[in-house]
Amino acid sequence: MNILDTIRRTVMAYPGSYAGMAASMGKSTNILRNKVSRTNGDHHLYVSELMEIVQHAVDANVPDAIAPLRALAAEFGFQLVREGEGTGASDLSLAEKLIQTTQHSAGLGMAVINSVADGEITPEEMERITEARRLATRTAVELEEMARGFVAQPNVTTLRRAS
Repeated sequence: MNILDTIRRTVMAYPGSYAGMAASMGKSTNILRNKVSRTNGDHHLYVSELMEIVQHAVDANVPDAIAPLRALAAEFGFQLVREGEGTGASDLSLAEKLIQTTQHSAGLGMAVINSVADGEITPEEMERITEARRLATRTAVELEEMARGFVAQPNVTTLRRAS
């Protein structure tokens, strides 16, 4: 997976897409678009800007907001694993995360069912649905990250965040 493709997907998933991310970074939409384009050689994305994109995506609960970091590590033959997970994770912790993910997905379903019961969705109900979706997505991503730690991959070094 090309790192710029991953960054572009992360920016597009941000609320407001390029315009929203560019505004939060204090850049013009066109400059940001050019910086993450594979075809534009005039603009280059700095590491500090990559970190800013990822941080804004994490703050906005973008699903798999750290995908650009994972793609960068993979380009050099490394695997990125969240601190405290992976090789130290147990089968029980994986099962617990699966149950938590299932509960949050069920919570999302119940939020939708309860909201449409009267035939309309109020803004407050929409906010509850959105928050339930964010929670379900976040735990699903955490489950995937934890599961990756159980996958045996020869010749792959695990990178860990410094405490």
